[in-house]
Amino acid sequence: MARPSLGFAIASLLLTSPSLTVTPRRPSRTAVLTAIARALHREEPPPWVLDDPLAMGLAGDDGPVVARRFRTELSTESLLSFTRWVCVRARLPEDIVEKAVEQGVEQYVILGAGLDSFAYRRSDLVSHLRVYEVDHPASQAWKRQRLAEMVCDHPPTSPTPRSTSSTRRSGEGLRPPASTSPPRPSSRGSA
Repeated sequence: MARPSLGFAIASLLLTSPSLTVTPRRPSRTAVLTAIARALHREEPPPWVLDDPLAMGLAGDDGPVVARRFRTELSTESLLSFTRWVCVRARLPEDIVEKAVEQGVEQYVILGAGLDSFAYRRSDLVSHLRVYEVDHPASQAWKRQRLAEMVCDHPPTSPTPRSTSSTRRSGEGLRPPASTSPPRPSSRGSA
């Protein structure tokens, strides 16, 4: 019997995993599945596209159960494709941020941060950055609780990642680069 397509299998996991229902004070299903995919990627032999040793712990109790389902319900090819795609998707912005830091960028905003662990994995970059994580407050509270249970403190070299809810003004707390001066009035119409 042929295995289902990757998209169908992942949709099935999203819809049929009772433990992955969205409830108050929990991260979204997507955040959990993404963390699980990052964790499963580490089961491949190195080198990894992304090394996230915190991912399975951040997924919580659902992590091992859903990971087992991935291993049994997806073909090896589909599992590798999915986990690698998730890791490339996370790695690309990290590579861009790394280049931006070399050019003097000092702030990094992660929209829809979910269970992202950048601020806890990339001490080489966060020592030069102020990291803002923007997501639903429940997702951020879950992540902070999981990190505390995993005895993972805020990175000592970075300002505490900021959790921003959608009810706050966009850009609140962000500061313009030091070299930015206020816009000059237009000279049009002046004599």
